Amino acid sequence: MVNKIDKARATQILSEVKPENAFLFYLSEGISTGNSAQNLSQLFEMIKTVEIKSIEFHLQRGDFEKWIRYLGDNILAMQIAKVRKMPLEGEKVREKVVDVIGKRIIKLKFLESSP
Repeated sequence: MVNKIDKARATQILSEVKPENAFLFYLSEGISTGNSAQNLSQLFEMIKTVEIKSIEFHLQRGDFEKWIRYLGDNILAMQIAKVRKMPLEGEKVREKVVDVIGKRIIKLKFLESSP
């Protein structure tokens, strides 16, 4: 199965990327929030607190999916794509994205720690 994730892949997905490959949060085109994430856990934490306008901006553009795919997690990228297509607004968007990423991190950490 192409999307099967083993221990090594889980570790890769959860690892930190170089600062120049970090996810940068914007409110709109060219207007940075000053926030960034260098790994999936940081992205998860930032999404909990960054302005909702930034989450909506990046979700609509498919930015989260692209960066998560760059980390190597096509499964999570597809899950985020499904969230993008849902008729959600405001804090409901944040709640859903946090839920999806949070559950995925738990699964990846479990896989990473398995023998």
